[in-house]
Amino acid sequence: MLLIDQRLSAARSHRSAGRNDDAALLYESVLDVSPSNIAALKELAVIRLTDGRLDAAMDLAMRAAAKANTDCDALALLARVALLSDRSDIAAVAIDQGLALDRYHPEINRLKASTLLQGGDQKAAERLLIEALTRHPDDAGLLTVLSQMYMEDGLPGPGLTYSRKALAQDPDNPDLLTLVGSQLSVLGNHAEALPYLERAHLLQPANVPLQSYLAETLLSLGQLTEAYRLAKRVVTLTPHLLSGWQTYVKVMAYRGEAEAALAEFLVIAKQHPEKIDAALTLAGAHRISGNPAQALRLLQPLTAKFATLTLTQKTLTMALIRDCCLTLGLFDKVAPTFLQTDLHAMLGLGQYGGKDAGTDDELSAALAETSLVIDGNLSSLDAMVLLRFGLCPPETGSPTTVLGASSLADIVALMPSKHFEANDVPKAEDQDDVVRALPLSYALALPERLRGTMTSTLPYVRAPQDRRKIWRRSLAGLPRPLIVLAWDATRPGLLLEDYRIAFNSFQGTLVSVMWDEARHQLSDWSLVIDAGVHFTSMADLAAVIAETDGIIGPNGVPLHLAGAMGAKAMLLTLPNWPWYWHNEDGVSSWYPSVKVVKTGTIGSWAARTEEISPAIGEFCRSLHVPALASNDDHSINFSAAEGGKA
Repeated sequence: MLLIDQRLSAARSHRSAGRNDDAALLYESVLDVSPSNIAALKELAVIRLTDGRLDAAMDLAMRAAAKANTDCDALALLARVALLSDRSDIAAVAIDQGLALDRYHPEINRLKASTLLQGGDQKAAERLLIEALTRHPDDAGLLTVLSQMYMEDGLPGPGLTYSRKALAQDPDNPDLLTLVGSQLSVLGNHAEALPYLERAHLLQPANVPLQSYLAETLLSLGQLTEAYRLAKRVVTLTPHLLSGWQTYVKVMAYRGEAEAALAEFLVIAKQHPEKIDAALTLAGAHRISGNPAQALRLLQPLTAKFATLTLTQKTLTMALIRDCCLTLGLFDKVAPTFLQTDLHAMLGLGQYGGKDAGTDDELSAALAETSLVIDGNLSSLDAMVLLRFGLCPPETGSPTTVLGASSLADIVALMPSKHFEANDVPKAEDQDDVVRALPLSYALALPERLRGTMTSTLPYVRAPQDRRKIWRRSLAGLPRPLIVLAWDATRPGLLLEDYRIAFNSFQGTLVSVMWDEARHQLSDWSLVIDAGVHFTSMADLAAVIAETDGIIGPNGVPLHLAGAMGAKAMLLTLPNWPWYWHNEDGVSSWYPSVKVVKTGTIGSWAARTEEISPAIGEFCRSLHVPALASNDDHSINFSAAEGGKA
C-alpha cells in the first residue's frame, strides 16, 4: 500500500507539471485514508480554487483552518477563498486570527491590505505593507500589492520600483512580467513595456487578456498589422471579454474601420450576460472612436438605474459621462458627475466651522488651508490643465500646495500660484500625518466663485526671466518667424517628416523642442534647429516657447505649456481628441491662444500630411513678427543656453 507521503509527493509532482486533475485524484485518495491531513486539504483547496470551484475550495479551506487553527498559511488560504466567495465576514475573522499569530505573515498582510484598500483606508494599508516588508523585504506578493496601490494613487515612481523588485525575485513569472509591462505602457513608455509583455506572452501564449495588453502596446508603437492580428484573435477566442473589444475597436479605428468594429461589438453587447458592463464598454468604444455624443446617449439609461449599480460601475459611469461632457463642451453638466459632492463634508467643516458652517468666507478659509492632490486617474496632461485652478484667493498672494508625483515638480515649478510637494517617496514615519486635501479633479466640481473660471487664471505658467534672457540671445538674428515644432516618437503619431510638405518654401526658422527619444528624427532634416538637446529642465522649454513666434505640434507637454503661457500655438489632432481640446470654431476652450486643427478621420498621420499642410501655412502667415534690428550674423549661440550664461 502506498504511503501518504508518497501520494503527497506524487501529487505535488503532478501539480508542478500542470496536471491538476491527476494531482487532485491523489489528494482525494490521501483524504480518504486521512480526512484531517492538513497538507492535502490545503493543496486540494488551491486546485479547486484554480478550477473556479469556489464552494469546494471553501469547504476544504474551512476544514484545514479548523484542524490547524495555528497554521497561518491555512488561515490565509481561507481568507483568500472567502474574499473571492464574497464572504468578507469569514475572511475578516481568518485575517485577524492570522495576524494575532504572526503580525508579519506576508500573505495575511497582503489580504489585510487589500481589504483596507477596498474600504478606502490607503494610509493604513501602506503602513501595514511597509511594516511587513521590513521582515520580508523580498516577498513578491507584498511588493506587488504595494506597487499596484501606488500606481492607482498616481505615484508611478515607487509603483514601478516595487513591481520591478517583485519581478527580480521571480524573473520568469508571467504575471509579474505583465504587471511591469502594463505599468510602463500606461505611463506611455511603450517601447520599454514591449519586451516585458512579449516575454510574458511566450510564457503564457493562451493568456487572452495579456494578448489584449500586447495589442494596445503594439498599436502605440505603430505596429498596426500585428496589433490587429492579436486584437482580432482576442475577440474571436473570447467574444465575451469586454476589454478585448475595447482594444479591438481602438485598433480598427486606426485602420479606418471603426464603424465595422462597433457593429460587430454591438451584436455581442446585446447578448452579453453582464448588461451594465457591456453598455459601459460600448459607450467607451464610441468615445474612443471619436463619437462622445453617441457615448453619452448610451450612458443615459444607466443614470436612470444608478442606484442599482455597483460602486465600480457608478464610478466608471460618472467618469465616462464627465469625459464626454467635457469633450462636448457641456461644462455645466460636469459637477454632478462626482459621486462625492458635499464640499463641507470633504473639508471637515462640521468640525472646522460648527453646525452652521458653509458661508463663502468659511469655505474660502477652509480651502486656503487645503492642498490639491493629483489623483491617480489623471494623466500628467490632465493635471497640467486642471492646475490652473487654485484654492487660495489670488488677493492673498498665498500659493496653493500641490501634492503629486515628483515627475511633475519641474512643471509645477513654473506656476507661481502653486507650491509643489512630492508624495511619491514613502516614509514610514510620516504615515500618520494628517493633511487636508482635495483631489485635483474635484476642482471641476467647485463653484466658479471659489476656484475661478476656465480662463480667468490664464496665463498660469511663466518662463523664468533668466532662462528667457539666455534663449533670447541664443535665438537672436535668426530669420523670422521662429516656429517651434513638436512631434510624436512613433507611428501612428505625427512624426517630424510629416511637416516637410508644409514647410517646403518656408522662409523662417524651425526650432525643435523635443528632448526625448523623438529627437533621433532630426537626423533626417538638418534645417531644424535642435534646441531640445540643450534643455536642462522644463524651464528651458517654457523659455524657448516664450522667445519664439509660435508652436505647432500634437497633444503633449509642449502644446500644454504654450497654452498655459498664453503663447500662440496650433494643435494638430485626430477627431478623437482628449477632453481638454474642446474648441469652438477652432479655438481651444481651455487655452484660447491655441488654434485646434483636426483631421477628418482617425488613423495614422502618415496619410494625413497633405490634409494639414494648408492650415499650417495659414497659421505661419498669421503670426505678427516684431521688427528686428539688422543682424547679418545668423549663427546661433547655443553655448550660452547650455552653460547658463548670456
